[in-house]
Amino acid sequence: MEPLFNTKQIIDLENLWVSNKQGTLSDLMERAGRAAFDFIERQYGNHPLNVLVLCGQGNNGGDGYVLARWLVKAGHKVTLCYSRPPCQQAQPAYWAYQQWLNVSSQSHYTGLTECEVSDLNQFELIVDALFGIGLNRDIAGDVGPLIEKINEATPPVLSLDIPSGVCADSGRIYQHAIAATHTLTFLGRKVGLFTGQAKTFCGQIICCDLNLGHDVDKVLNTSSYLIAQEDLVFKAPALDIHKGRNGKLLCVGGLVAMSGAIDLTSRAALRTGAGLVCVHTHKESRGELAHAYPERMVSSDEQILVTQRFSWADVLACGPGLGRTEWGEQLYLKCAAVNKPKVVDADGLYWLARYPQKDAQRIITPHSGEAARLLNCTVAEVEKDRVKATRRLQEIYCGVVVLKGPGTLIYDGQRSYFCQAGNPGMATGGMGDVLTGVIAALLGQGETLFDAAWRGVLLHSCAADSEALEHGMVGMCAHDLMPHIRRLRNHYFS
Repeated sequence: MEPLFNTKQIIDLENLWVSNKQGTLSDLMERAGRAAFDFIERQYGNHPLNVLVLCGQGNNGGDGYVLARWLVKAGHKVTLCYSRPPCQQAQPAYWAYQQWLNVSSQSHYTGLTECEVSDLNQFELIVDALFGIGLNRDIAGDVGPLIEKINEATPPVLSLDIPSGVCADSGRIYQHAIAATHTLTFLGRKVGLFTGQAKTFCGQIICCDLNLGHDVDKVLNTSSYLIAQEDLVFKAPALDIHKGRNGKLLCVGGLVAMSGAIDLTSRAALRTGAGLVCVHTHKESRGELAHAYPERMVSSDEQILVTQRFSWADVLACGPGLGRTEWGEQLYLKCAAVNKPKVVDADGLYWLARYPQKDAQRIITPHSGEAARLLNCTVAEVEKDRVKATRRLQEIYCGVVVLKGPGTLIYDGQRSYFCQAGNPGMATGGMGDVLTGVIAALLGQGETLFDAAWRGVLLHSCAADSEALEHGMVGMCAHDLMPHIRRLRNHYFS
């Protein structure tokens, strides 16, 4: 796991470094600019490059001035673009600007309004040092149109610390934002780089700690982490395990014409290792489900069976194909009243919005549309700040929240995990139903709510990445993940 930080934490770290007399902010800026120079040398080779460096007035621009100076000294052709230099009070950016002036006779200058797309295409690399982690507003003036021209141009773009126009804390995309090829982020990975639309704008993210001499996460005590495939570790099963101890899972859903959803949920649960799986479904869906997959049990509407099944189960998975009729409503209310661990998704979230209640034993797995209904807001408001939306959902509904989408968030009121795995091929029907089954199966095998949620999300996403690697992203279907789920679930025994 890699630690993630917000803007305040990074600023606190910089100030701590200075207060401990380890150096000045100008020293940090020098390190950042030099790190960017070293990255360019590694990435693009030692031949002279024609580079455009775009500098803002703040410290991000200061990093750009340092980089420009190193590029000129190394023999690269540099064109610097800025609207106005930093003011003398804007230390250490003003210091970096003064240092650049010492070599500026060997470079070129252009104003923001003078750049056209045809001009931009002459460069081999564009460096974005316009706005850093302090940006909290739409970009105004001449810079906005320039950013749009840069995004139309063909040269690769290197953003320093964060692409200009991306919020470091939320991943929000302001009115204009740089679409970077690479983002070289300093000191620590920023939370906003790894969720929602920001993933589209950041390109490949490289973190440089600037050799501060200590573990940043230990100094800042973060509770936000980035999870990736190497974190997918499970306990080996006990040699004397039996099916009754591997989790008894009741999957509730499957209204007529929607039985495929609960079918996927139950299949995914079995492939994740659930010991016993029963689907409680509509009576008209029972026959179809009973014959399709003999390893699972199927029950339907009889009242005695409903009571027996809820009593029998260790874990509930409620919502896929549940529907929004009276049948689904009554089943949802029965699930909500059961004091057992549960995963609620799809139509279960519709009914949760109708009958809001807190439940400390529940995992909810909304996408942004479902989250908007649960929060009584718009999808745009959810996507504007996915971190805030996740926290608000947990405050209202308790338990664990999984906000699906690019950079899926998992939050339990204390810890936030961001999933790095996954791909656009997952944007297809049934993927969420599979995830529900995976998480519920892990719950039944003894994982805590939070561990089942984040490990389930990661297992599901890595399975999708494996399928994309073998057959491509386009045309991926939810059931394609099943063999990968089983393989990955077995491959990572610790």
